[in-house]
Amino acid sequence: MKIDKGIPIPLRGSRNSKHLALYESMKSGDSVFFKKALSAMKFKNAIYRNLGKNLVTLRKSDNGARVWRVS
Repeated sequence: MKIDKGIPIPLRGSRNSKHLALYESMKSGDSVFFKKALSAMKFKNAIYRNLGKNLVTLRKSDNGARVWRVS
């Protein structure tokens, strides 16, 4: 057996990959509108779980929700 060093741990599952790809394409101050607040919460939670807190913020409105990249 050979011990490998410096190999990054891949993110869990592929279900969050679309959320992470969207986040990576955003710049600080950019936002995404979701028609369903639940979809916005799923996006925010995927970022929290995989990349950490305080990277996005969410605000709900009557017709949906918007998520901003803050850093």
